[in-house]
Amino acid sequence: MDGVMYSSDSSLFATIPAGIPNGQMGAFAASMTADDIWKVIAFLRAETMRRQAAGDPAVAPPRTTTQ
Repeated sequence: MDGVMYSSDSSLFATIPAGIPNGQMGAFAASMTADDIWKVIAFLRAETMRRQAAGDPAVAPPRTTTQ
């Protein structure tokens, strides 16, 4: 989920229907509506936060910026 955590919603919205060329994620444009894609993004965000709160070591803590 690390890639999900640091990707913007708009980046995920573009990637889910198109897939990742030469990657492990296929395209879902033919099988998902825009509303479905936004629901998946919302689920991914909620699941990432839930796993962070539970201390799941597979999910890195949120990045912080220092100045």
